[in-house]
Amino acid sequence: MRSRETEAERSGGRPRRTRRRGRRAGLALGSSLVLVLGSADPVLANDVEAEAQAKAESQAPAPTRPPNPDPWEPFNRVIFQLNEWGDIYAVRPMSKGWLFVTPGFFRVGVTNFNDTLQMPVILGNNFLQLKPRHVVDDALRLIFNLSFGLGGLIDVATAVDIPQNDEDFGQTLGYWGAPAGPYLVLPLFGPSTVRDGIGRAADSAGTLYFSFLPFYATLLVSGVEVVNLRSEFGDEIDANRAESFDYYVFLRNAYLQNRRAKVAPRRSRDGGEEADDDLYHFEDDLYDEDFDVDDEDYEDEDFDDDLDEAPEPLEDAALRIDAQRAAA
Repeated sequence: MRSRETEAERSGGRPRRTRRRGRRAGLALGSSLVLVLGSADPVLANDVEAEAQAKAESQAPAPTRPPNPDPWEPFNRVIFQLNEWGDIYAVRPMSKGWLFVTPGFFRVGVTNFNDTLQMPVILGNNFLQLKPRHVVDDALRLIFNLSFGLGGLIDVATAVDIPQNDEDFGQTLGYWGAPAGPYLVLPLFGPSTVRDGIGRAADSAGTLYFSFLPFYATLLVSGVEVVNLRSEFGDEIDANRAESFDYYVFLRNAYLQNRRAKVAPRRSRDGGEEADDDLYHFEDDLYDEDFDVDDEDYEDEDFDDDLDEAPEPLEDAALRIDAQRAAA
């Protein structure tokens, strides 16, 4: 043994036992490094994935907020308040007096007459929107009410089932893609938009027959129309004003939603005619098939049998159980 160690020392090497221990230590160190690195791999992968996700989120475009429909709100609120004072202290009292002194049939005749005066404007806008069926309806309404309805005082067209359309130049502009523009409160006229304000001016040009009347006559016709409408919807207006937290916001939202529904694209894909605007459309045939019951086959005796087979009420069942327990 000693001779082997002496030979190893002479050759400049280490003993075999020392070499074996060194190899074992190296293997143990290598295996521990493998375990450490292997256990760290999921953490590193998660960190890389998180960094990639954060980078993708930072590069993604920020969500765009919808445009403000009322950028001129301070100005609109001032005009709105002036209109409110005019309605509360002038139009509303006159409508109350109008409602008191005029009979119902007279107010209906005024409404029918004003609707007849607006028919040329409605007919022209339906023509501009390429709705021939509606143009025919408007022409028939105008002819029937003027000829058989005493100059428009009686709505004969509705009695013979001629539909009544509601179109203006603001809807025509929207029909062909013109944007509504900011919300705008007009003096005396109330809620509007830039597009509807332009449409109102164009519609007034369509009633050129007012130009042949004296100024006071035109003012009288317009005033009677406003007072008559205010008397017709007075209770609804007063209730909405009293129940609204912010009446300005209520009117603005109601007006914009109503106009958006009217100006929404209503041309069908194939003919340019108005599509179905019914928001609560149901398949009537489907429900009729599901709940179709032949009344002739269902006699009163069958109904009595169904009542006899009805489940027993809980109170009667409880009383019956108590009686059985007492008898036992």
